[in-house]
Amino acid sequence: MLYIFDLDGTLVETYGIRPLDGIPVRLAKLQAEGHVMAVATNQAGPAWGLATGDGKYPQPRELGERFREIAKVLPQLATIPWFVSVGDPRLSLDTSAYTQLIRAFQAAGEPLDLHLSADPRWRKPGPEMLHAACAYYELPPEQAVFVGDYETDAAAAAAAGVTYISIEQFL
Repeated sequence: MLYIFDLDGTLVETYGIRPLDGIPVRLAKLQAEGHVMAVATNQAGPAWGLATGDGKYPQPRELGERFREIAKVLPQLATIPWFVSVGDPRLSLDTSAYTQLIRAFQAAGEPLDLHLSADPRWRKPGPEMLHAACAYYELPPEQAVFVGDYETDAAAAAAAGVTYISIEQFL
């Protein structure tokens, strides 16, 4: 079975690196049972920063460093794919701006296996990030579970044809 996890509010405190209570044990158990895992997260903040020039949004370097720190405290995440949506349909950045953003984010997140896209269909509640995770493991959506904490997570799972479990049910 493929377990796909939202990041903020599901694996770690929102915008932090501290794992939610029970997550380290649950991830270790899934790994020991032979399940495969992935992360699927919306992270359009850097794109908003590019579009608005507002410094309150994180830079790609900051997000990459944060992801690496999360993988240190949750080592099961260090070797799995992370699917990251940096696009937002409310923004009108050109392709070259998104390309630069993605390159900077990937460089900052090395050595994590980051798969980034600005395609609006990747942004939850769209299904494409979850489809990409299934394709990575060559598994059909019926063999995947998406664990999240928001209505957009449940909607993404429904659109992708994967089972949804709230973080409360998972823990």
